[in-house]
Amino acid sequence: MGDLFDAARSKDPEAVEKLLRMVRGMARGVCRGGGPPGALDLDWEDVAQEAYRRLLEVGFTSYRARGSERSYVYSVVKATVIQLSRSAQRRQKREEAVAAAPAVAAEDVASRLSARRILDELDEACRDLIERLFLHDQTYNDAARELGMVESSVRSKLSRCLRRARQIAEKGGRS
Repeated sequence: MGDLFDAARSKDPEAVEKLLRMVRGMARGVCRGGGPPGALDLDWEDVAQEAYRRLLEVGFTSYRARGSERSYVYSVVKATVIQLSRSAQRRQKREEAVAAAPAVAAEDVASRLSARRILDELDEACRDLIERLFLHDQTYNDAARELGMVESSVRSKLSRCLRRARQIAEKGGRS
């Protein structure tokens, strides 16, 4: 199996296809077999696509050991199921919270800054980070990888951006 990873690293079409079949088979089995909590609620094809994307981006390039490649691919598939399941649960909780929230009077809405205006007043980097993490439900780790940062830097930057957003909201609320 180490040869499969080596060949896939060098973009051998047969190896890439074989690895993709393996990921798809594992994703199907985990989602239909009731693997981690929430696995049955996920579409196995979405899981396979995301797991394969992770393997291509960083997965087997960081893998160094020999002999347990199948277990390694399975752990990537399982981690993908867990992450997608948690994202779906967070999204559902947010939707339920919005549905259960009391209606806000029209004059209250008019007296507050809109979220869009607050985002518009933030710099591009803050706006992008907030949209990634809160609107697109991206994980800190994925955002860090795409932005070329470490996860702790993403968390610190988000904290600064949210502080700035609060200042904008407070300033706008008093005017």
